[in-house]
Amino acid sequence: MYKPKNNSASKKLTKKNNNSQRLLRSIENDDEIETIEGKVIDALPDAHFRVDTKAGDKIAYLGGRMRVNKIRILVGDKVTLQLDEYGGKSRVIRRH
Repeated sequence: MYKPKNNSASKKLTKKNNNSQRLLRSIENDDEIETIEGKVIDALPDAHFRVDTKAGDKIAYLGGRMRVNKIRILVGDKVTLQLDEYGGKSRVIRRH
């Protein structure tokens, strides 16, 4: 019995469109994220840091791109933090 082949190209195309739409949504959401600058005052285990900011001390962890690119953070470095919406740990996204 003859079975027509699945048109995998059209499936890939729709999957690619879904991924690009998801990427656009994430880029739009990045504009709403609040950032703050501070100074690292203590290095904690597992790439966590205590950062002194204008709003007080914050616990922050190293962001994914900084881990992948092996960016080193030392005590005394000025960093930019991406604040968590719910008041949890912040993410270090840039070292100055």
